[in-house]
Amino acid sequence: MPSYNLNHIAAAMKKLRADKGVTIGQIAGKTGISYEVLSRLEKGTEKNVAPSTIILLAQYFEVTTEELEGHSTVERYLVTGGRKIDLSDYSEAELTEIENFMVFLRWRRAEENRVRNQEALEREQKRQQRAAAKQVPTFMERLARFAPNS
Repeated sequence: MPSYNLNHIAAAMKKLRADKGVTIGQIAGKTGISYEVLSRLEKGTEKNVAPSTIILLAQYFEVTTEELEGHSTVERYLVTGGRKIDLSDYSEAELTEIENFMVFLRWRRAEENRVRNQEALEREQKRQQRAAAKQVPTFMERLARFAPNS
């Protein structure tokens, strides 16, 4: 029998049942799953959860079995640089924090690049100003060209 994260199933059941506005008894009547099993599932104390129970509940709530098990429809892996990091053990709140931190890191990297680009632009402008100053004679230098040789 597969191993399920009972805390995820319990939380998902509570939320889905509240969203749908149904009782455990109503779910039992529609699915054929006993009231006792459903009650223990929602409390997270049911030890032996049959795959058929998960499938019946997913069908009843019109969600995927992955969603019922606490996974979103998106695969819970972060794949980068040849590494695959399993995110399935993180709660939705923790995943939101991870996503927010990733957004922050992208912002910080963009800000650092913006500052670096601005500094490079300022250095280039100063270099061009120095080069231009060397090439353009001052008024006095131009005037000196026309002065009689003494």
